[in-house]
Amino acid sequence: MKFFTSFILCPIMAYAMGLFLPWWSVAVAGLLVGGFIPQKVGFTFLSTFLGTTLVYGILIGLVSYNNDHILANRISQLVTKQPGPSVIILISALIPGLLAGISAMTGRLFTLLIRK
Repeated sequence: MKFFTSFILCPIMAYAMGLFLPWWSVAVAGLLVGGFIPQKVGFTFLSTFLGTTLVYGILIGLVSYNNDHILANRISQLVTKQPGPSVIILISALIPGLLAGISAMTGRLFTLLIRK
C-alpha cells in the first residue's frame, strides 16, 4: 500500500509544484514523499521513479503529439540520426523520473539517519 501511495503521490506533487516552480521541483516532491512515507530504500526509489516517469512520459508524449512531433523529430535527427520521437520522449521522461527517485531515496535515507 505504501508503494502505491508513493507511486501516486510523488507524480501528483511534482506536477502540481511544476505549475508554479522550476522544473527541478520534482526533486522537492521526491524528497518529501521519500521522507514521509516509510518504505525500504529500494522500494522508495522504484515507486517514485516509476510513477514520475510514467506521468511525465504521458505529458511529454501529449505535448509532442499535439504539435505533430515536429520538435521531437528534429531533436531526434540531431541526437540519434534517425527520425522518430519515441527515443527523445523516453529520454525526456527518464530525467525527471531519475531525479524524483534519487531525491526520494535521499529523503528516506535522511530520515533513517535522523532516527538513529
